Amino acid sequence: MLELIQELERFHFSSMEARIYVTLVQHGQMNGSQLAKELSVNRSSVYTALNHLSERGAVHIIAGEPTEYEPVDPDELLRRYRHEYEQSLEFLRDELDRFRMQGQQHQYYNLRGKEQCLRRIREMIVSAETELCLNSNLEFSLMDEYLQEASTRGVRIILFSFQPVPERDYPIDVYRSRKFNLKAAPDKRILLVADMKQGLIAGGNETRGYMGTFSSDPLLVSIAAEHIHHDIYLQRLEEQHGENLVDDKVQIGSLLEKGFAAWVATVPGKDSPE
Repeated sequence: MLELIQELERFHFSSMEARIYVTLVQHGQMNGSQLAKELSVNRSSVYTALNHLSERGAVHIIAGEPTEYEPVDPDELLRRYRHEYEQSLEFLRDELDRFRMQGQQHQYYNLRGKEQCLRRIREMIVSAETELCLNSNLEFSLMDEYLQEASTRGVRIILFSFQPVPERDYPIDVYRSRKFNLKAAPDKRILLVADMKQGLIAGGNETRGYMGTFSSDPLLVSIAAEHIHHDIYLQRLEEQHGENLVDDKVQIGSLLEKGFAAWVATVPGKDSPE
């Protein structure tokens, strides 16, 4: 019951008001003396709390001698609070938007540590309204629950992966490249774009830790989105032509190519892409 009392206190119930409301829900209609006895408190504090509960519409007063009190049905009370808080949130959003600085520069936020990166990833998934684009070899289970919830809200999910993606009972557009098996790679990374409004780039491993960058700057968002799309385009072209299109004739001998080739050579199981 302590946890329940604490949650009610978050909705501006005093400790006494919360205890009285829960007691009335548990036992039904009671008078002030019965409540004082049940809670082992003095009657004056009970009647003060009952008056406050009545004023805020949490209890009904039943006329009679003695006066009795009945709790408002919890479903009705919670519906009312939800409606009031939703109205407050709408008001705050509209008013804060009015005060938003015009021409405000988009900030880049650094993320440090795996938990901070995951927290931002999940927040982006939860806030998405239309579309999520991902390129990732993170453990799918770290995002699965949040992606499923986003899917139920009608958000389209587009995922590019170099590793197998587990079976799901909700829709995702999965584009899987079999050129490399990065499932066993210690280095993890993710590019995530939400609604073409927010972008995130993060990665690392358990040894050196994780770092990332998050921003609503259109530059970062577009760079991350373009990278994801280009990986998907290349994978689909190679499927259509049945061959590796990025061969020695196409590569330009850059440091990036040499570094990536050296890194892939260290990945366990790279010759067994399934």
